[in-house]
Amino acid sequence: MVDLHEVCNELGLKLDIYQYGNFPWYRKFNDIDVYSLGHESLDIKVFSYECLNKFNRRFLHAVEETSILNFYSAFFQAYPNVAHPSIGISHGVAWDNPSSEFTEGNQFWNYNERFITSAKQVQRMVSVDTNTANWFQTVSHDLGQKMLTIPNYVDPEEFFPVSKNDDGKIKIVYPRRLYEARGLYITLAIVDNILEKYPDAEFHFVGKGFDDDIKEIEKVQSRWPDRVFCYYRNMEDMHLVYKNADIVLIPTLYSEGTSLSCLEACATGNTIISTRIGGLTDIIIDHFNGILISPDSKSLEKAIIECLENPQLRKRLGENAIEVSKAFNKKIWKEHWKEVIKDLLSEEVQKKLSSESQLSDQTIEIRLGANAEKHEWMPIVVGYLNRGGKVFIRGDRETWPESSFARIQWISEKAELYFQPDIIKRFD
Repeated sequence: MVDLHEVCNELGLKLDIYQYGNFPWYRKFNDIDVYSLGHESLDIKVFSYECLNKFNRRFLHAVEETSILNFYSAFFQAYPNVAHPSIGISHGVAWDNPSSEFTEGNQFWNYNERFITSAKQVQRMVSVDTNTANWFQTVSHDLGQKMLTIPNYVDPEEFFPVSKNDDGKIKIVYPRRLYEARGLYITLAIVDNILEKYPDAEFHFVGKGFDDDIKEIEKVQSRWPDRVFCYYRNMEDMHLVYKNADIVLIPTLYSEGTSLSCLEACATGNTIISTRIGGLTDIIIDHFNGILISPDSKSLEKAIIECLENPQLRKRLGENAIEVSKAFNKKIWKEHWKEVIKDLLSEEVQKKLSSESQLSDQTIEIRLGANAEKHEWMPIVVGYLNRGGKVFIRGDRETWPESSFARIQWISEKAELYFQPDIIKRFD
């Protein structure tokens, strides 16, 4: 979403993000406006169809007659209704989970209706991998034919191979969300065998996870305190993880698109072991630029052993991985997305964008002390709202967040905004 925002900026468009939330807050991430579609009547603890439908309606109300283009990311948020012009994005077949067990056609349709209908309703359907397009073609030939494929990408200016210090260690890195779908448990199942047999090997689990999953890693760490590591790195620091790795594991079990982790590992010249799930087969050619395996611990252990015992194989796979990554250059991705966006926007809108510059909305933070008088600060708030500005009112009143909506946000004294407002005014 951050990089798509960059694409839109280069086209003269301002991209806002609408997302789920437990009340109607507004924040900024870097220079992106982020709005919550939450409401006190919406319970997002359980994503029921009723809840999803309510959010769908709130988005329609929020963008009606105000947006010139609507991205649905993921595409199945365009159900039951869609705001046009519209582009749906599939980040991979996320519905190929353990619940996918069907005994008859009605059961299949009831489970998948939301995905199929959403894909048909959006004006453009963009998939990050060919696996999604192929799945839809088995359900609707016409939809499969018109689906666009724009694979994910890697920035070669950030991810590139470097000379590594030879410390005698072989670092096996799992750079993923720490949970079952990404293959955490088939990896943990083989750690003991690998470390017992290969004294130079280490395992690095790099990512975030829920407490129960972290505890399972900690159990393994307790047996191998100097050879199993678990930590998190910010997105902007992940290139350092790959540049310090030797073997990278992408052992996905389900719900996978064109993995950014896999592409980043390719661009940094690592030896990659990947399952044949989702869009991973768009990236890895078995024994050419990585090893492609079945999604089970036995196959994973066999592939790791093959790589550990064959340094020349690791070298060849890493060199080929770099070459393959060049086909997924971020610049190519940006140009493809620009073509899709410009194709969908009307000629009138494009003319308007070329002749008028978009004005950036100002943000103001009002800081209220204990003795602040309403008649002093309220006119300033109203004035900024009338001019299209965004207002944050900071003070020590716990009930204020319930009054937040869209461009007026009541925040606590300790709340973090993650950006610097254009103007700050204090009333004591």
